[in-house]
Amino acid sequence: MNKYFTIGEISKLFNIPIKTLRYYDDIELFKPAFIDKQSKYRYYSIDQFVIIDIIKNSKLMGMSLQEIKNVINCDSSIEDTLSIIENQINVFNSKISELLKIKNSMEKLRTTITDAMNSKNNEVFIEFNKERRYISYNYVSNNIEEQEVNLRRAILDVESRQREVYSIFGVGTLYEKYIVENKIVNMDIRYYIDNKYDSNNYNILPEGYYVSIIFDDNSYNKYKYYKKLTDYIINKKIDVVGDFSETWIIPKSYKSKEITLVKLEIMCK
Repeated sequence: MNKYFTIGEISKLFNIPIKTLRYYDDIELFKPAFIDKQSKYRYYSIDQFVIIDIIKNSKLMGMSLQEIKNVINCDSSIEDTLSIIENQINVFNSKISELLKIKNSMEKLRTTITDAMNSKNNEVFIEFNKERRYISYNYVSNNIEEQEVNLRRAILDVESRQREVYSIFGVGTLYEKYIVENKIVNMDIRYYIDNKYDSNNYNILPEGYYVSIIFDDNSYNKYKYYKKLTDYIINKKIDVVGDFSETWIIPKSYKSKEITLVKLEIMCK
């Protein structure tokens, strides 16, 4: 066996791209045993194999190249190695916890979208809903522009405390204001939560029957769905209680315009 190995041989032995080995040399993480002055070829010794093993395994443990460099450049004891491993286990546990939260939010979103798809779009219906919880942000919106700005304010607050994929938001709309003045006024921005959310400061949409409509449309077109829902309530002589509630299920872009799958509802008395 040769005493030294070319960069190509090291690349094949350890399944590391030549480009990566050159980069390790440039940042002084893993330098060749020597470089031929005439050909400029890099050569590595068998004694260096353990360093490559350390680099590969440390990367698997999630360590940065700088952290790996510090390990290689100091004479670590077994106790030091154990401490590094325990630290990286804690890092992974934190990442796993974070990923599980994101996964759970995706599963919740999938269920919400599936339930909406199983309902008749653009048609009014009555359904029984279990109790739902939400955090209310007291941002009053008199038009879509104000609503969009207020939504971003709420999103920033949620993102500072919670990581989710498409958190489900919505608004409350004053029923009497709409009936009397034919005007949509949103009295808050709502962030819908599940029972696992760690907070006592939440509001409730009570368990019961709700008159509902689901639509997939631009926010500026929602007035016609309010009218359709209200006409149904009046024609069917349904007694309702409380205010309208909009739940924004999932947004998308269509021909450069916002389109959102929305559930609009109000509770039956």
